[in-house]
Amino acid sequence: GQYGVDANTSVPIITTEPQSQSNFPGNSVTFSVSVLSLSATTNQWFKNSTPLTGQTNATLTLTNVQGSDATAYHVLVGNSNGTTNSASATLSLLASGTSLEWSSADVGNSGAWDTGSSPNWINLANSQQVVFNTTDQVLFDDTANAPTSVSVNGSVAPSVFTINSTNNNYTFTGSGPITGAGSMVKKGPSTLTLNVPGGFTGSVAIGGGTVVTAGQNTLGSASSITITNGGTLDLDSQTLNNPSVIVAGAGVGGAGAIINSGNDVYNSALNITLNGDVVFGGSGRWDLASGSSISGPHKVTVMRASSGGYGEWIGVTNAMNLGDIELAVGKLGIKNMGAIFGNPAGNFIVDSGTELDFWTGDPGYAKNFHVMSGGLMQILTGFTSFSGNLTLEDGARFVAYGASGNPTETMNGAIVLNGVAHLVLGDGNFVFTNVISGPGGFVRDAYTSGTLSFQASNTYAGPTVVAQGMSVALSGNGSLSHSTPIFFGGSDSTSVHLDASGRSDQTFTLAGGQTLGGIGAVTGNLAVSAGATIAPAGTNTTIGITVGANPTGAISASGNVTLGGTTVIKLDGTGTNDMVQAGGNITYGGTLNLVNISGAPMAVGDTFHIFSAAGYSGSFTGGITPATPGSGLAWDTTQLSSGTISVVTGTSQPVLGGSFVSGTNFIFSGSNGPTGGGHNYVVLTSTNVATPLANWVPVLTNSFANDGSFHVTNGINPAAGRGFYLLQEQ
Repeated sequence: GQYGVDANTSVPIITTEPQSQSNFPGNSVTFSVSVLSLSATTNQWFKNSTPLTGQTNATLTLTNVQGSDATAYHVLVGNSNGTTNSASATLSLLASGTSLEWSSADVGNSGAWDTGSSPNWINLANSQQVVFNTTDQVLFDDTANAPTSVSVNGSVAPSVFTINSTNNNYTFTGSGPITGAGSMVKKGPSTLTLNVPGGFTGSVAIGGGTVVTAGQNTLGSASSITITNGGTLDLDSQTLNNPSVIVAGAGVGGAGAIINSGNDVYNSALNITLNGDVVFGGSGRWDLASGSSISGPHKVTVMRASSGGYGEWIGVTNAMNLGDIELAVGKLGIKNMGAIFGNPAGNFIVDSGTELDFWTGDPGYAKNFHVMSGGLMQILTGFTSFSGNLTLEDGARFVAYGASGNPTETMNGAIVLNGVAHLVLGDGNFVFTNVISGPGGFVRDAYTSGTLSFQASNTYAGPTVVAQGMSVALSGNGSLSHSTPIFFGGSDSTSVHLDASGRSDQTFTLAGGQTLGGIGAVTGNLAVSAGATIAPAGTNTTIGITVGANPTGAISASGNVTLGGTTVIKLDGTGTNDMVQAGGNITYGGTLNLVNISGAPMAVGDTFHIFSAAGYSGSFTGGITPATPGSGLAWDTTQLSSGTISVVTGTSQPVLGGSFVSGTNFIFSGSNGPTGGGHNYVVLTSTNVATPLANWVPVLTNSFANDGSFHVTNGINPAAGRGFYLLQEQ
């Protein structure tokens, strides 16, 4: 910026002024400006003092320039704080020569392009065969039998160099060079291959087909390169430094407006202005090196020829008005890019099968990063903060490692999980300060070094799956109150998977509708709310990753455990079972669900130590399911005060039989009551079967018969509505 100026209140600072130019009539000329501004900028170009309608980009391109265009131009650049005028740049016109057409071999064309020697041209004014002279305007087209291999072994300087062909693919080779300040124009779907030394300082317009810079850096000194109308520039192993590139379109066949089909290119510095959405592609690597810039309110799509294709952006300046960026095919590395990544409201989309790698610097990019299913986004170095928002689809991967000393690395952006993402976080203590939302969840299964901490009240609704040796810490208001299932992977009950000690209540609360499973520990207290389920052990395979497969196991808390929902305990033979453990006390509540997974029926004497704590209180007010371990058996709950439950012989239970109405009476009977006489029962009634037992109303008392049968006659009260009945032994 500028010394002494606050970047937030500064008007635009012009870093590169428009430059004066000389060119031939009929050519194209481009003026450009570069600015520094923290906020979005506007542009308005002027011809002398008159504003040019519609010319509001960072570049001004004049086509088919004539004498009336030879004057001064400047641009007014503005932002929310004010405006800045650029310096004036002048267009001067040069005198151009004769219009020539490359002739057919049928009239003796030798294939040589030289100055003043070979009569390989047709004068379009009189159809005479002539030689080329400096500043002549030359045309290579689809003339039948015209030599398409053109030898340039001496300096040639055309004012206009046009290739307009469909069938003739021209190749220029030789010691050249092609020089001068004229213009090169490529039209038609054919391919133009250039392998001539560079000395050409004019403008290049690719309006169709492909221009291949096959060798000797033919376009290395061009003042500007404009690519439109589906045209393609193929670097083909050549490095271009500092030309102004004005580009739009997806290129030939949609494969890229700028591509590299040759060996790797590492050091191209291009000042790119987008006049429309653009595709960068190619089978070979090509990097945008330090000194490059991209501007224009349009989308950039990076589409390598294969998923393994790789390239880097190194120190590229992305203007604040740059639109979305999409990595569609291949891999893109980011180095030394600073904190600005184009329009902060725009998106960086990482498509399925692609890889976005941040290699150096602190990636504090204010951008919306959207990683699609099967896409990979990696931060391969330590960082202090990452400010971008992050959306992860099902099966997307977010990877961060490579720091030394496990520093604190803060993720400040909003996180949206639209599916189950794969988080690979290591070599640092990762702190997520913003809300994590969405219908999805995540699996964390790699790198035991470092921690993962949530500070916000997260609302994501999918799974939280944490492998052995890894944990999620909750601090401040951090919570997982919507995530389900929550699963602790591995088989070590002492492995801490969730740390609630940083919360003010030091409690991890499992809310209604949530499920906690697996094997592992909670640091702090564990509270299981009504409607929630705790089910130790089990198998969890999510997005193809299995983090736990255990028939039985334990979940523990270093503090107290309060059970208010459903506690599922699997029993696998005497002495082998799930367990809920507490370093403090366990408060019973809710429902206890005991599941026999042994394959053999329960037997008298089977004993299971299912809870372990320093103290026990409360009761399972929702009951125990199943009500009995089997026919003729019962649960002995008298030892739950020490965490143990056993199987004992059950007592007989009356069984309701038939029922019928007789006159004004409702009569029902049954059997299997106590035998021998002298045993009473009470009939209870309620209009709602879900009414707690304590609130049912007794209506009569009677005695079982000697054989244990019973017979009840109860008068019908039509005003009472429907009724339900229970028989209670006395």
